[in-house]
Amino acid sequence: MLALSTLFFAVPAQPETGDPAFALGLNWPGLSARYFFTRQWACELSLQAETGVFLFGPRLLFYVYDYSTLRFYGGLEADSVFFQEEHSRGSGWAGELFAGVEWFPWQRVSVQADIGPAWIKLTDADTGLFIEDAQEWVARLGVNLYFFRSPAP
Repeated sequence: MLALSTLFFAVPAQPETGDPAFALGLNWPGLSARYFFTRQWACELSLQAETGVFLFGPRLLFYVYDYSTLRFYGGLEADSVFFQEEHSRGSGWAGELFAGVEWFPWQRVSVQADIGPAWIKLTDADTGLFIEDAQEWVARLGVNLYFFRSPAP
């Protein structure tokens, strides 16, 4: 995860087409910042929060196909997880493989949806016991606002 985070800041400021493509996103239930290394590769830092649960980590996206105003992609995500409930608190990690589509109704605005399996490992801070070791399906729906340059097809 540290390597992916470092990669986010170590990329050249000018992808192959000139100006950088950068987006801020609002997704359910969180926020994201996306940077394109090239037209096909992007890295995103995401922050997700719900009642008692907080996730933070990088996502690596690979865009595989463009059709009209649609861009299809797949990727990997690695998150640090922190939680606090009435009778337990702790932390852990989550990893996800996902596939999705990004639709550009306007040049600098997109709507995205992706889904994939996630593996979650959580540990109770007080007892040290593993309280969750599971696979879940995760879906994400969001809106992105692009700055400098749009990667729209």
